[in-house]
Amino acid sequence: MKKKAAAPTLAKPVILDVQKDIMNPLQFPWKVKSGSVSEMTCANVFEFVPGSDRGKFMDEVYRVLTDTGKVLFSVRYWNTSIAIQDYQYQWPPLVEASFLYFNKGWREANGLKRDLKCDFDFTYGYNVEPETAGKSDEVRSHNIKHYSNVVQVLQVALTKRP
Repeated sequence: MKKKAAAPTLAKPVILDVQKDIMNPLQFPWKVKSGSVSEMTCANVFEFVPGSDRGKFMDEVYRVLTDTGKVLFSVRYWNTSIAIQDYQYQWPPLVEASFLYFNKGWREANGLKRDLKCDFDFTYGYNVEPETAGKSDEVRSHNIKHYSNVVQVLQVALTKRP
């Protein structure tokens, strides 16, 4: 009689407690070991980080991620009223191209001298308002490009480049 193979155990996700592990997301370094986090989600966080500190924030995300770590950002999109309604949101609002600065190859190709260590590849998508969401791909693309208040949230998936 064969023994049944034990079910594989899944690694327990590392959950960062902002109050305990990070305390102040703008106080670096965080109390998290370098290369110890495989996945991270920053939902409705990055728009609260002042523009001048966003590079430091991304360098810290880069530091704590494993070599192929991933981070998902959900941020308010620049041309929706919800991106500017909260007086605590920081300037500038965020767009797809905002995340290009966190790719080392892009910075070098564009001759940008930034004091950044991070190097991420990224893809993005949108959460759109309900009226546009139900339209055809062609109409949805047109509305996203030409109208304000269509895209509510920009979702960006970044993968660390070792």
